[in-house]
Amino acid sequence: MRACLVLTALAAVILAGSAKAAAVGEAGPNFKFDKSWNFEEGIDEVQDLRGRVVLVERWATWCGPCMAQIPHLTELHHKYFEKGFVICSVSDEEIGKIQTGMIDAKKPPYGIVAAKIGTLYQTNGIPHGWVLDANGKILWEGHPANIKEEEIEDWLKELAPSKVDKELAKDLSGAVKSFDKGEIGKAMADTKAVAETATDDAVKADCEYLLGLCDKHVKLYQQKIDAAGDNLIVKAKAMEDGAAKLKGSEIGTKWDTDVKELKKSKEFKDTQSAADDLAKLKPTLEDMKAATARKKLEALAKKYPTTPAGKEAAELAKNYGG
Repeated sequence: MRACLVLTALAAVILAGSAKAAAVGEAGPNFKFDKSWNFEEGIDEVQDLRGRVVLVERWATWCGPCMAQIPHLTELHHKYFEKGFVICSVSDEEIGKIQTGMIDAKKPPYGIVAAKIGTLYQTNGIPHGWVLDANGKILWEGHPANIKEEEIEDWLKELAPSKVDKELAKDLSGAVKSFDKGEIGKAMADTKAVAETATDDAVKADCEYLLGLCDKHVKLYQQKIDAAGDNLIVKAKAMEDGAAKLKGSEIGTKWDTDVKELKKSKEFKDTQSAADDLAKLKPTLEDMKAATARKKLEALAKKYPTTPAGKEAAELAKNYGG
């Protein structure tokens, strides 16, 4: 009997996914968290981690090799989290099982998630991981034990830093404090003010350096805004986040104005309404007759044909007959 259980567990590890994993160079699929541990408030799906380098790992409490990775992942978390490397360790088990078998028993410091992502991140065995860059593109794929620290350090070079990592001129002490507190817009404004009156070449060089760090944050949020495409809800959130981060700067003021105008538009209101309607409809679909489900989805798609939710409804309708 015990042998059968061992063989069953081994087969489950090997057959955790049967198709090719998401490929390096492609966009990492987004997924929502059913429940998460050790993330800050507001992190509800993997795309909320954009702007950081993210390791998406698939694991399970019954998988011995997975549990053996905890010390390694803990070490990486402690060494690189503050620099922008985030671990998102995902199990498709019941929440209670994850709570007792991982959170209570092992007390990992890094991000743990309950979600079913096997169809999105497919693999022939676990543990298995995918590293996503700041824009969500897959940089690396493989066994988490094979991630090299020099690779992580290389991936982190392009991130917008959270701290000033060297001593700058005393004239910039206020700007540095603002930057380290995450007040990037204020840091930009203060640095530009110092630069306008600076006569010392060393001070000018430090101003240029600090403005370069700030510019990385501007580029990061601009990339998020551009990546949103026609999803106006995601675009509005990116603008709001950017405006808050860059408050006090010209670009922060521009994004704040732009998002207010965007939210007044009919296009945004339709996008929001379509998303709300589809979110309410989805949980009820399986309790409906196929013809009824198809009819409701087609009606939503017809009402909001150009919105992301409308397009999704049209695709979903195909699952309920012709």
